[in-house]
Amino acid sequence: MLTYFLYSLRHVKRISRPAIMLLAAQAFLCPQAGQAAEILKLGFVTSLSGGTANRGQDFADGFKLGLKSLGGRLGGVETDLILIDDQGQPEAAVKAVGRMIEREHVHLISGPASPETVLAVAAAVKTDGGPLFVSPAFGPVSLAGADCRLGFFSLVPSDEVFAETLARALSSESPGGASAALIPANVLRAARQAETMRVLLPDLELFETTAGELVFDKSFQAIKASQPRSVAVLLGGGVGIGFLRQLHAKGLKGGKAVFVDWPLMEPAHLQALGESAIGLRAIAPWADDVENPVSHKFAADFEDEYRTPPSSFAALGFDLALILDQAVKNMGGRVADRSQFAKAFANSQAQGARGLIRFANNHFALTPLHLREGMRDAKGRLVAARKSTANVAADRHASACRLTAPEAPAPEESGNAKKPVKRP
Repeated sequence: MLTYFLYSLRHVKRISRPAIMLLAAQAFLCPQAGQAAEILKLGFVTSLSGGTANRGQDFADGFKLGLKSLGGRLGGVETDLILIDDQGQPEAAVKAVGRMIEREHVHLISGPASPETVLAVAAAVKTDGGPLFVSPAFGPVSLAGADCRLGFFSLVPSDEVFAETLARALSSESPGGASAALIPANVLRAARQAETMRVLLPDLELFETTAGELVFDKSFQAIKASQPRSVAVLLGGGVGIGFLRQLHAKGLKGGKAVFVDWPLMEPAHLQALGESAIGLRAIAPWADDVENPVSHKFAADFEDEYRTPPSSFAALGFDLALILDQAVKNMGGRVADRSQFAKAFANSQAQGARGLIRFANNHFALTPLHLREGMRDAKGRLVAARKSTANVAADRHASACRLTAPEAPAPEESGNAKKPVKRP
């Protein structure tokens, strides 16, 4: 207590000796006045450079906007945000996480912008009683069932739920017609997505691209010969953009419902896709045209603050700030006990940009998913407009998770309006 008090005095200038003596007396007579307040330390390891930099920057900016809206404090507690660039490399992320745990003693870690980095960090942060790890945008199925953890959370439903919702959309868009999926070679997450889709679509035809492939004539020939009514393109990043632009240039989109992995429908990639984005569809964790006052204010404030439209990654960062605020309030600001903090976080609920944010017993978010389609709005801007919304229940692995289910929300809190907003 006294050490902290004297340290504080070193930073006070032009203070009189009588005033110093008075402050010292108050510190000894009133211990609470001389104690350092508890500080909530958050470690964000995310991509601020490299191929996924737009994701990491948006997530961090969304969180900072949420923190700003709460007065810079979560649950009334002073909040220290430590931000480290992992350069899109899982190995760098793991090293940064280790430093944050050992040196900074962070209460929570978040930020990985790719599925591979999420898995790497989850393996490094696996001890109950340590810091919480919150995956921003990807929900690994391996942590949804028997291997669920008290300290692991996903801000989105599991990858499997995304794949199931995508399969239903494929079926709905081409009733009675054939469907196909294009997956990259040696990418485990895409292969698992395709396997999940095949449970609901047994006749789903799979085509695999070659690693490093930049010209996709072989895949185009296979799709042309198969003549599917709907196609799921599970290629990400620059490879996915290249494929979709070539697909559009060759006129092979006509008459087909083409679905993509949702990050390709975010603002940064929409601009890169250009006209080839028109008609593309994706299952996304957020849509900016849902009737939700929190979402509307978030979108307006984000664009005003950063001079760019928000992405789903930004909405996820914003929502993390809101639900963390509620969890810290539920703890009365006492966040030192990591296990109790994890339980408080699991049982917290908040109204966010994506509607009601809450978790299933396996700590995966029960937030809606949206079918979005690329188009131009009334001003000629490329946008991803919402076509429909699917409410999400606990995934099929949750029953194998040993953790206790949080209390269900009140009926009036559980709804999520489904009418889209007309764009100007």
